[in-house]
Amino acid sequence: MSQTPSKLSWVNVADLHLKDHESLGGVNVFTGHPLRFDDKLLALSKAVDFANKKKVDFFILSGDIFDGPNPSEMCMSCLMDVLSQREWIPIIWIVGNHDTDGIFAACEHLDKFNIEPELMFFKEYAILWSSHNEPIAVHVLPWDGDFSKAIEKSARFPFNILIGHEEVRGAKLSEREKYCDEAFAIDPDVLRSNFNHVEFGHFHTRQEFYIGSIARSTRSEGVGPKGFTYTQENWSDQ
Repeated sequence: MSQTPSKLSWVNVADLHLKDHESLGGVNVFTGHPLRFDDKLLALSKAVDFANKKKVDFFILSGDIFDGPNPSEMCMSCLMDVLSQREWIPIIWIVGNHDTDGIFAACEHLDKFNIEPELMFFKEYAILWSSHNEPIAVHVLPWDGDFSKAIEKSARFPFNILIGHEEVRGAKLSEREKYCDEAFAIDPDVLRSNFNHVEFGHFHTRQEFYIGSIARSTRSEGVGPKGFTYTQENWSDQ
């Protein structure tokens, strides 16, 4: 995707982990859904409302939107009902470790959910946005994406943004997250050296490189900040 504005803005949501059976709360007597399920949809709806008000360029889903490989019709339908409230904002859906080809095969039948405008799935590393006339590139890195390609491509631009779903060495884990595979995780110093701005999903605690989950999935996630992030990059003075 190539354009020539002097700024870009987006809302980013990660680690929604929608599922039929939730461990927190009871059942919403009005919808019949688990209370935690409806809480997550409400958080997502607030993100969509904010994106509409700010008229952002992208609405980004940074992985693990569903909790398992085979989301139910109810989960998919409820998700698409919320996303369809967007006012002509493209969705950028980046694969997480809970996202599989089965999920994407199901979600690609979006005509029955009346999702407009475009929804773009990213299963491999790619440059989401760049321009020959501007000094910036937005890279997307899904789970198990080729990070070496991101490093290689970043050398072509003075200002680089990386958005994705990956593990970073030394990241803070919640009790729910049992380990980080340090052998394959990304070196944080390499991120700092090659990218001006990084937003990852995967670990649920908001911290350097991680936007954090939009809502708590378990009690063990503690009381830290939850929600979506809003970013506006302006390079007209760079």
